[in-house]
Amino acid sequence: ITYVNVPGSNHPGVELFERLQLAFESGLEDEVKWALNTCLKMSVTAPYSLSLKKVTFLLDHLIYYFNYDKLYNQDNIAMSKINSDINMSLDSAIILRNLAQDIDNAGVIALDLRLRDIILVVLNNNLLINTTMIDDLYDSVKELLRYTLDIAETVTSYISPAPKDDPLFLSLMNLLTQSSDRSSIITILRSLSRLMV
Repeated sequence: ITYVNVPGSNHPGVELFERLQLAFESGLEDEVKWALNTCLKMSVTAPYSLSLKKVTFLLDHLIYYFNYDKLYNQDNIAMSKINSDINMSLDSAIILRNLAQDIDNAGVIALDLRLRDIILVVLNNNLLINTTMIDDLYDSVKELLRYTLDIAETVTSYISPAPKDDPLFLSLMNLLTQSSDRSSIITILRSLSRLMV
């Protein structure tokens, strides 16, 4: 069947990156989830297409959704400006971790001080350190910690050698003394070795 003079036929629509930007900027939950899922797939199948130097809007949105409100003392911060969906935080963390495997993206990620601050919040969070009851939220935050450690490992390559009072260095040391998870300990040791070289 051939359609002639039908509105929209032979028009591909908005270019993908413009659609992603509009989806993030809309703030609509379904649109943001679509954008995160699309970026997640691209970060696995075609990470070279998500250059943070070229797709300049992406890092801001990934940082926003990576930040998770339950990691903060809610008395001390305006919570309305922080993401409250742990699944969006996990998706953003995985995307950032995948993108950090590219040298150019790793440099952009490592030099962003906002991201470094969020990494410190995740590494120092009380949900993991002080929680005695294990539930779905605990498991999700623990997963977020693992992805954050992978991102931190990339960041440490760009800020070494770090002074002994560097907040990231101190946070990693503190986590090393409290963690019993072998994979986390190995990642922490790799990050610390990069910071000390």
